Amino acid sequence: MKVQASRFNFFIEDEGIKYLYNALTGNIIQILPEYEEIVKKLCTDRKNQIEPRNLSPDTQAMVGPLLERGFLVSEELNEIDLLKIRYRKSFAEKTFSLVIEPTLACNFKCVYCFEEEPLPHSMSNKEEEALIKFVERMFQQEIFHGLKVSWFGGEPLLSVPVIDRLSNAFKKIVEDFKIDSEISDGITYSAGLVTNGSLLTPEIFPKLLAWNIKNVQITIDGPAEIHNKNRPYKNGNGSFDTVFSNFLSFIKWRKENSHNIGITLRVNFYLEDRDKVATLLGDVPEMFRGDISVYFKHIFPKSSEWKADRRHSTCQSYDEISKSEVYLSKLALEKGYKVKRFSRFGVGYYCPSSTLYHFEIDPHLNVYKCNVAMGNRPPAGKINLNGSLSTNIMELSKWLSIDPFEDEVCRNCKFLPLCMGGCPHSRIIGGRGCLSDTRAFNEAIKLVIKSEKIKQGGQND
Repeated sequence: MKVQASRFNFFIEDEGIKYLYNALTGNIIQILPEYEEIVKKLCTDRKNQIEPRNLSPDTQAMVGPLLERGFLVSEELNEIDLLKIRYRKSFAEKTFSLVIEPTLACNFKCVYCFEEEPLPHSMSNKEEEALIKFVERMFQQEIFHGLKVSWFGGEPLLSVPVIDRLSNAFKKIVEDFKIDSEISDGITYSAGLVTNGSLLTPEIFPKLLAWNIKNVQITIDGPAEIHNKNRPYKNGNGSFDTVFSNFLSFIKWRKENSHNIGITLRVNFYLEDRDKVATLLGDVPEMFRGDISVYFKHIFPKSSEWKADRRHSTCQSYDEISKSEVYLSKLALEKGYKVKRFSRFGVGYYCPSSTLYHFEIDPHLNVYKCNVAMGNRPPAGKINLNGSLSTNIMELSKWLSIDPFEDEVCRNCKFLPLCMGGCPHSRIIGGRGCLSDTRAFNEAIKLVIKSEKIKQGGQND
């Protein structure tokens, strides 16, 4: 059997140590100096098909481990076909996934909010009942392995009674389905919460357990000086003191009561504020940092500017943006935090908006595939008061028909397993959203190494 180098190999150097990374498998190995020349010869040139029995004994000994980890592949193996299978499996995902906005109202006036002064509508009782009927219908029509809900907004904690009622109803639907289903043991209900943190008070903490919340995301845009500028209350007052106090109280409550609720700290930033934003990392007591996943995101234009620009970018260099996100993430790792940003490496990343059973629902019961599309794209459907779904097939088809394998640039790109064609929303409005900056990518892989996301075994081959 002849073998050849994988098309998805990357050689990376960090602090004088050299690594080999494969984007399809997610495997990373450290290359010892005495093996560097052999490994590069074997794993670089795809045109050079290798017959192992014709190699020297030392080189033959390298072939097995490299083949096992996907750095070498059989000449007959089509890696694009393997990637297609992985991509198609995402459409077979049988978890019903919903992002629900119980209200469009918000007590903040963030400078970058994509919701451009929406009417402060909250779900009425009739709309709640319709949503419950819709979920019931879906479970009657499909055999799902679970229901996953993310509470979004607006500020969802302005509608606590709505979340109470819907959570109870969803849990009952799943429990009833368990009774009738042959796969009852594997069916789960879980939820997440995305909040600005201002209303995440101790009175809310026990409700998180009742709502089956598995992760809470709170946004703090740096120290008070930056956060208050970006995320003031509607009356113009700063929100940092309240949000940061609630954040710390929540972390302490979680730790003292041994609750396994994940915590994500999202930090939005402008390039010019990058170094000031980083000072926030030192304000959280060290004993709590290991429980927090930090997610840094450059601030992109509002939806109106995005529509006019028609690109998933800004006038500033995307290269600089990527490097800044990596830089901040590296600082977070060094200070003891977890980093959420680079979880896609080696896990077969795909955007939920491209899957069949993911819907994002506003309080008017309009259905979208992506929250950035809310107010920026037509709804992909509408839930009727009887619980049925009227689909906008023209809009829905744009999201579900995206296929990176029909794109020649994507098929020939080493980054394909990582971005799978880029942001679907970006593609729909005429952009690409590619993960194509090699320098930022190399730095990101170094973060994966630093955060011990290397698979066990083979690290010193």
